[in-house]
Amino acid sequence: MGLRDLFGKATAKLGPRWKDPNPTVREEAARQTVEQPILTELALSDPDDRVRETAAGRVISQATLKQIVTGDKCEAVRIAALRRVRDPAFLNELVTTHPDGAVRELAVGSVNDQNVLADLARNDADERVRKAALARVRDPEVRKKIEEEEDMRARQDKVKWV
Repeated sequence: MGLRDLFGKATAKLGPRWKDPNPTVREEAARQTVEQPILTELALSDPDDRVRETAAGRVISQATLKQIVTGDKCEAVRIAALRRVRDPAFLNELVTTHPDGAVRELAVGSVNDQNVLADLARNDADERVRKAALARVRDPEVRKKIEEEEDMRARQDKVKWV
């Protein structure tokens, strides 16, 4: 009998690994389980950010993923969930309304609506989001116009500082 067998049996006697008081054990349980109810519970309510992040990266339910993206306090957990969201309408709304620039920037990579991307490239408050959106605008004429607008904005900002 190896150590793994011994510890596995000891853990089994104490209860499910995903309810273990040690967050490292819960995180490993989230990596190994395929049970969606367990992953959902861990992703939504585990007190440890790493456990929630690991579980969120394995959740299938789009409704649960949306809940995590819009409500979790930890950016890494929100991003893990966002990487699995497939709803175009939700993503289009998210890139224009979510308060976290990192989440909006990542969501831009999943948006295909050219009008939404052009609007973001022109108007988003976060420069990283504007650049990411501009990179996904397909129409060369629209891209050129937005780039010219951005150059004009940069010149105006420079004049304000002088």
